[in-house]
Amino acid sequence: MMRRAIGHLLTDVSHLLRSLWGLALVALFAELGYAVMQMAALPLYLRSAFRMSDGRPLEAWIIGLIISTFLITETAFKVPFGVLSDRYGRKPFIVGGTLIAGLTPFVMRVVHSPYAFLPLRALDGVGAAALWPTVFASVAALSTDDRRVAAMSIFNMTYLIGVALGLPVYSLVYANVRHHSDVFLVVSAAFLTATVLGIALVPAVPRGKADDPDGVAEKPLSLKEAIRLAQTNRTILVMMVLSLIYTLGTTLLSGMLSLYAKEVIGLSEDRIGLIFLGPGLVVVLLSIPLGWLGGRWGRVKSVRFGMAVAAAAMWLIPHTRSLASLTAIAVPLVIGFLMALPAWMAMVTEAAPPGQQGVVVAAVTTAQGIGAMVAPAIGGRLYDWHPTWPFYASAMLLTLALAIAFTYFHEPNKGLR
Repeated sequence: MMRRAIGHLLTDVSHLLRSLWGLALVALFAELGYAVMQMAALPLYLRSAFRMSDGRPLEAWIIGLIISTFLITETAFKVPFGVLSDRYGRKPFIVGGTLIAGLTPFVMRVVHSPYAFLPLRALDGVGAAALWPTVFASVAALSTDDRRVAAMSIFNMTYLIGVALGLPVYSLVYANVRHHSDVFLVVSAAFLTATVLGIALVPAVPRGKADDPDGVAEKPLSLKEAIRLAQTNRTILVMMVLSLIYTLGTTLLSGMLSLYAKEVIGLSEDRIGLIFLGPGLVVVLLSIPLGWLGGRWGRVKSVRFGMAVAAAAMWLIPHTRSLASLTAIAVPLVIGFLMALPAWMAMVTEAAPPGQQGVVVAAVTTAQGIGAMVAPAIGGRLYDWHPTWPFYASAMLLTLALAIAFTYFHEPNKGLR
């Protein structure tokens, strides 16, 4: 039985990689750029390079506000770009989004006020809005129903590898650069590599061919119709609520984890990357098998498992005071994400009417963005009051999200309780 399961896994993955490997490379380099920027380069640089009027380091809530600016514009543009990509094709938005993100770090190196980062991060948010809904809609379009979770697991792997490498890459670069701001050059290089790969390797698949091979899809939705779809489809609406709460919980920590590691645990900036070495190894070795297993086990069961592990981890992190204990919590947390995230994205795309995956993905990720765009500033203020408070607030929100998942979703995921 085990040999047969491994055979099915290898068959599914090899089939999917033939059509998705170029897109996967673009997602990998783009997420690496976002991870280095969001998790370490931006918060640590702002904290050390700028001061309050009384000489104290820049307050964490201002850092959170700058991070939120990125997420606000990303949220505002996701649905419009989802509609446009359904209508005009995916590739221009993938290439354009990574190009924008590759150019702004050059300016960040030379600005002399933390508030100059606000418009730059807003522009980065526009690029992210063009990129990510388009990528996930492309994955759904280029994979069949029986292999969609396996396809999402491949992109879950690229996402988590990018996240796992974010802090180690930052630490490696920080230890070898002359000026702290030179870290932004690495961020730019990651995004511009994604741009070149997007031009060279991502297929330019028309919208009709990608999402509706039989030619029976409805006409693309307008923005107003996309919003109405979210309001009238109960399944999508509950997905949006769950995404809102869950993302609010996880994004409270955006930028705060690296500050916590430096200021509470006591890790120097050239050692902060050690936090993610263990989880990174798990990602490399187990991301595709666990994502595939999650699809076989069941979408909803996998989502519940991932949320339960995440909630438990957030309750425990405030009690860690060493690298070893933080790593011990992070490894099972990553395992939960590896099973839950591809299953969740498969549930979202399968809830879409034919030919409208881009709109539905954008609608659900917009709900995520509503929570994400305010969470970093709130998390920063909580951190200013006490470094453990963002983790406890996150734990409460993730526990609520888990309760919603148990209450409303069941297998198979064609409806609600």
